[in-house]
Amino acid sequence: MKREDIIIGNIVIASYMGWKLDDSFPDKGRVYRLGNSIELDSTLKYDSSLELLFEVIEKMSLKGDMHRVWFNENGSLKEVANGSRDEDKLRAIYKAVIDFIRWYNEKGD
Repeated sequence: MKREDIIIGNIVIASYMGWKLDDSFPDKGRVYRLGNSIELDSTLKYDSSLELLFEVIEKMSLKGDMHRVWFNENGSLKEVANGSRDEDKLRAIYKAVIDFIRWYNEKGD
């Protein structure tokens, strides 16, 4: 995955998780705030932290649409975490989470 795609994916996830763009730091580029936490768009870590991704998955499951991450349109199980290395599994879960959020945003809930 290209770095630019990772940054965009992290922003998609951060927005879903409630991070808001904070333009009070014009010299820092795009800054996101959640409560007292601040991150640059380039320092969000959803692509490299299973712990953070599991927080996202927990929020998705509370919305009742968790099956969108793990199942195809026809109801068959997706091969989400089938990689042989942990980083392959992390990347597969990361991509599935982004796909879900994009679907969820298009649905308009």
